[in-house]
Amino acid sequence: MNPLIRPMLSDDIATVLRIEQSAYPHPWSEPLFRDCLQPQYSSWLLCKAESILGHLILQPVVDECHLLNICVAKPYQRQGYGQQLMQHCLQFAKSQQLTSILLEVRTSNHAAKNLYQQSQFEWIGTRKNYYPRHEGREDAEVYRRVLTN
Repeated sequence: MNPLIRPMLSDDIATVLRIEQSAYPHPWSEPLFRDCLQPQYSSWLLCKAESILGHLILQPVVDECHLLNICVAKPYQRQGYGQQLMQHCLQFAKSQQLTSILLEVRTSNHAAKNLYQQSQFEWIGTRKNYYPRHEGREDAEVYRRVLTN
């Protein structure tokens, strides 16, 4: 059975939060995920049978899309599921006739940067001291993918 992508629901938040907490040193909070169920966001899950493998949070703004969060549960990483979520992101943005996708990523997150570069995102700048760390702050690299319809 191939994984499918479906909208995130309120009942999914507890599982999504566990996945987020196991994958990131500074995970999103439950209230933040709940906020992303509002109409101005587009929140998706990658599922196989009854299991949630990962999540994707997008925010369309005017003519562009901000990729806010993409995460694959640790046991399913490096199996192409991040790429599936990214393809959904691209399809969604194109279906909404958006012109570009923007995202920030921790400088230290090499796996994510590799996914973005493979997906034809281009580095456009750095936000200094953007992310919290256990000690101090970490820069964010900003990437953009221009879309053509």
